[in-house]
Amino acid sequence: MAFITKKLKDLLWTKCSQLAHKYSTQPTSRQLELMARSLPKREELNGVKNIVVVASGKGGVGKSTTSVNLAVTLAQMGQSVGLLDADVFDNTKPIVWRGPLVMSALQRLLKGAVWGPLDILIVDTPPGTGDIHLSLSQHVPVTGALLVSTPQTAALEVTRRGAEMYKTLNIALIGLVENMSHATCSNCGHKVDIFERHTEKFVEQLNVELLERIPIVSQVAECSDTGKPLVLLDTHSEYTKSFRRLGEHILNFTRNSTRQTEP
Repeated sequence: MAFITKKLKDLLWTKCSQLAHKYSTQPTSRQLELMARSLPKREELNGVKNIVVVASGKGGVGKSTTSVNLAVTLAQMGQSVGLLDADVFDNTKPIVWRGPLVMSALQRLLKGAVWGPLDILIVDTPPGTGDIHLSLSQHVPVTGALLVSTPQTAALEVTRRGAEMYKTLNIALIGLVENMSHATCSNCGHKVDIFERHTEKFVEQLNVELLERIPIVSQVAECSDTGKPLVLLDTHSEYTKSFRRLGEHILNFTRNSTRQTEP
């Protein structure tokens, strides 16, 4: 019995090796051409000069708060700015959003609205690396992806997956925003790191720039509840100054970038 089992294993191994060799050949130029034709064309949005995606594979790191305050900051800097919440999933209803349904909903948001004229359209994406991100990247020319993460290793590792996805899709990475980076004492101004700092090693490995460290402040929660961005209410705070510097990074990137119109 042992002899038969070993013989079967050897036979299966031989067959699997033959099949692997048969189907492991590189695609021909004709096959590559056909695959390229099957991908959707990236179509410009009328009147929109730049599309900036705010992304992170991890939820709860402050993508939406970053998107809103960045949009307001850029508007204060003289830019015409639009903001799109691309999270089309409705968690209040038992609806399964997948594939074509997600793509159709996103297409309606992108192509069914009169966005322009805009200097920058900021797209706040949901957590993960799913259909929303793929559809967005394949259908419109994205100027670049802005990564957002908190300093913990777990959050950064999930962000890495999102970054690698955008690289695969030929979307430029603008850089990383370290959100909830530190707290500042209101009395002496001393900065206190709340989490262990692993961001420097992360950006070095990923070969992206650490654009800004956004502090954690108590007013953010209140402003989020009332719908009033903090950068509008406290124009001289460290928080607002951080977004001002981030806005400068975004403008410099958009001025020097070339968007990809082909996947």
